[in-house]
Amino acid sequence: MQLKRFSYLPFILFLLPFIFNNGNINYSRELSSDITDSLNQDTGVMHDYIEFIPEKEIEALRKAPYLISVNYFHNANEFMDSLKSKGFTAEVYKWEKDPEFKSFDDYSTIWLGNNVPVDITVEVIQLANNFYPHLKYIHISGDKPGEQPPSHIHNNVFIGGATSTALEYKLKALTHEDFMKINSSMTKEELHKYIRGFYTH
Repeated sequence: MQLKRFSYLPFILFLLPFIFNNGNINYSRELSSDITDSLNQDTGVMHDYIEFIPEKEIEALRKAPYLISVNYFHNANEFMDSLKSKGFTAEVYKWEKDPEFKSFDDYSTIWLGNNVPVDITVEVIQLANNFYPHLKYIHISGDKPGEQPPSHIHNNVFIGGATSTALEYKLKALTHEDFMKINSSMTKEELHKYIRGFYTH
């Protein structure tokens, strides 16, 4: 087992320049996830060599499988750049059939993937809430009865979902204070229970 994992390291070092190509690492998310799983397993062989990889790049590898999408707000590129500077895989979602900037009032929801780890969820939500104080609602993927979203949706966070859909789902609005109660000391179960406390069905 150790020899197998040791042989994985040269590939990590070889792939880093490609994975971190101008911050565009979307196409490498699955590969990054496999590498991250190997890095996260606690054996002496791998950890003897982790010191050769910059901490910032290890953190970006860990975040890479989780795509953060931002709706087409007028300042979306600025927020996307902020996310990328913190190691996130991020994109601005532009609607081909409706290329106009989106209004804050009409798009005030966060769609949260069920598989996104707590620390990543908390960091993204707090960054989004500070940058976009109009955000009011959060919904977890797969929570709507009968909903079967594609598997990749569970690894995504979408900032700026439709307010009309949140109202259709009968979600309650979070205040700024409610958002501030979301923190990384929560377990995933506690975090999701807290968010679901703002469901009314």
